Amino acid sequence: MNEVKNLSVIWGVFGAFQLLVGVAFGVVFGMFGFIPLLSDDKDGPLVGGIFMGIAVIFTGMFIVFSLPGLLAAWGLSKGKKWAAIVAGLLSLFLLFNFPLGTLIGGYTLYVLSKKENQDALV
Repeated sequence: MNEVKNLSVIWGVFGAFQLLVGVAFGVVFGMFGFIPLLSDDKDGPLVGGIFMGIAVIFTGMFIVFSLPGLLAAWGLSKGKKWAAIVAGLLSLFLLFNFPLGTLIGGYTLYVLSKKENQDALV
């Protein structure tokens, strides 16, 4: 069960990092979108709107993609079996994200495939 707790910490840190990157991306592109609005150029509102649209779309995507990992981390910390399924599915996608995603995905599959860890989950 100790490995499952470690896994929940890893997924929590990874999800929080994704959330932080998404918010930072939104702030930076939001600022880039605000700068053209201050200019006297006739295309300023268009360029500013494009940058703000990009900021909203990508920030939303980062937030949506980080939530399942955070949910899996919370469930694994409580020892829930459904969280192992969520983490296992997410880890399959992470295997293609070399190098950090491959490490996290591989470790997740390794921990969740052990019989004693499967039996410890409720």
